[in-house]
Amino acid sequence: MTNIVTDRLVLVPYQPDYVSQHHVDWLNDKEVTKYSEQRLKYHTIQTQVDYLSLVHKQGYNKIWLIVIREGPDIGSITAYCDAYNLVANLGILIGDRDSWGKGFGYEAWSAVMDYCCNDLEMRKIECGMMAKNASMKKLAERSGMVLEGVVAKHFRDDDMLLYGKLKNASAAL
Repeated sequence: MTNIVTDRLVLVPYQPDYVSQHHVDWLNDKEVTKYSEQRLKYHTIQTQVDYLSLVHKQGYNKIWLIVIREGPDIGSITAYCDAYNLVANLGILIGDRDSWGKGFGYEAWSAVMDYCCNDLEMRKIECGMMAKNASMKKLAERSGMVLEGVVAKHFRDDDMLLYGKLKNASAAL
């Protein structure tokens, strides 16, 4: 797995030895994770190292650290890949609150969608989110994904929205 480079970002394969305390702090920040299942866990450097080790051991799944070119790392993005069905399920966390609302999430998301479709030859990109997560819904729709379904009361306090995009749905992919 190689770096993915965009205009403002470098997505670096997130290795266990890259874990730092500020990554763990993002995962334990209730505001950062309020719409994520990560909010239900307490994270340490060791739990993050163990998680990354498992992702890399599985082989086909991918995770990148999102780094501003010549700047700090601001989050991470994952692609859980179903090799048989050629479907990638994406997830993103912009942990650095100062980076919110600047388009970094969209830039990273679009680059990973492109990588999954073109380099990994996935035929479909999908994601799921809490219905009240307006930022994630906007990101999915802006990247050309369409609402494919609603899972009522999937979460204790919310529905789950399922978005997807087929590779051949746009010439951009």
